[in-house]
Amino acid sequence: SLLRVAEVFEQQGAVVEDAGMLRALGDLYARRERYADAEEQYCLAQAICLSSGDAEGEGKALLGLGDLYLRQHQYDPAEENFAWARVAFALALDDEGEAKALDGLISVQGVQGKLGDLRSYCMDACELYGRMGKQMSQICAKNWEMFHSLEALSELQSDIPRLIRETS
Repeated sequence: SLLRVAEVFEQQGAVVEDAGMLRALGDLYARRERYADAEEQYCLAQAICLSSGDAEGEGKALLGLGDLYLRQHQYDPAEENFAWARVAFALALDDEGEAKALDGLISVQGVQGKLGDLRSYCMDACELYGRMGKQMSQICAKNWEMFHSLEALSELQSDIPRLIRETS
C-alpha cells in the first residue's frame, strides 16, 4: 500500500520539500496528541521520500513514526519503525540519524526489559557516537551505566561463596 501511495505522489510530482512540511505537521500533531493525524502525515512523508529516493527523509519520517508509537506504548510498531529508520539512515550515510534511530531502539528495548537486544543496540550506538566524535546520548549513557552496574553486581554475587568460605 505504501508503494501505491508513493506511485501516486510520483505521478503528482510531489517533492522532497513536501515531505519536510508533512513531517513538521506530523511533529505538531504529535505534540498536540493528535496521534492519528500525526501518523497520517508521517506516512505521507515517507511515501514521498520513498518515491523520490530520499533515504534520509524516509529515515526521518520513520523516526517520527517510531517516536509516535513509543509515546502510545505500541512497542512492536515503534521497534519496527526505528529499525527501518536505522537502515534508511545507514543507506543515506547519515550517522547522526542512525544514532537517533538506535536511541529509539534502546528506549523500546529498555521499557520492555529486553536486555539482550538493549545491550547490542547500546554497543552499536557507542561505536557510532565514537566514530562521530560525539558523546553518547543520555539514553545510551544511562543504559550503558546500568550494564556496568549489573556486571559489577554479578561479579560480587559470584564472589559471595568464596567470601563466606574465607570468613568461616
